[in-house]
Amino acid sequence: ANSVAGTVYSAAPNINPLKDAIVYAKVGNSFYGYGVSRTGGVYDVNNLAPGIYSFTCDRMGFRSAQRDTALTAANVVNFNFYLINVNPIGITIRKSLRPSGLIKTIRTRLTRTPI
Repeated sequence: ANSVAGTVYSAAPNINPLKDAIVYAKVGNSFYGYGVSRTGGVYDVNNLAPGIYSFTCDRMGFRSAQRDTALTAANVVNFNFYLINVNPIGITIRKSLRPSGLIKTIRTRLTRTPI
């Protein structure tokens, strides 16, 4: 059986290992395996038959990354994923705000009307 292993990182400029990212293997619309990154960002997807797979890496707060790889008889393929951080709702948190000020800022941005 084949395995794919590697590390999941946040992309530049702050390259750090990412825990709890999901890496899954697909052929067409069928799923054949998955792995979850552990401490240090290390992941593995095991027991894959030979074939051409599309590997996708997902983690909340980051853009997905994808890579296609051909697996042959009984080998381990190593590659890393670098995920780009996204801010899905556009809220910027300022450290200088007290919690009540932060909540007021969020409500104003979401409703577009001052409180």
